[in-house]
Amino acid sequence: MSLKNDLENDVKLGKETSKEKAERKGLEMKKETFEETLNEFFVKLRERDDKFMTENFDMIGLSEWDLSFGRKYVKIIRSNSVYAFVDMNNGDILMPAGWKAPAKHARGNIFSDDPLAGTDIYGVNYLR
Repeated sequence: MSLKNDLENDVKLGKETSKEKAERKGLEMKKETFEETLNEFFVKLRERDDKFMTENFDMIGLSEWDLSFGRKYVKIIRSNSVYAFVDMNNGDILMPAGWKAPAKHARGNIFSDDPLAGTDIYGVNYLR
C-alpha cells in the first residue's frame, strides 16, 4: 500500500492524520493564548477606568464590566453599553457600530505592545 492509500483510509475510518493533529494542537494553543491576552487586556481596561472614575467622579462609583462571547467577536460591555468588540481570529479591537456589530476597521490589537493604544476612557478611538 502506498502512503496516499494509507491517508485515504485514515480519513475514511475517521482517524486523525499527523497534520490534522498538529493543526488542532496549534488552534488549541492559539485559543489559550487569545483567552489569556484578552483577560489581560480586559483587566487593564478596568484598572484604567476605575482609576479615572475614582480620581474624577468619585461620587458616581465604578462601572460594571462584562464580556459576551459570540461566534466571531467578543463584546466588551461597560455599564449596559458596548465599549468595544475584539475579533477572536486575530485580536483586532473594533469600534462598535451598534449593539450587535462592530465597525469595519480595526483601531488596535490586543497582541500589540500597547493594547490600550486604540482606546481611551470613553471608548474605542475614531479613525484619523
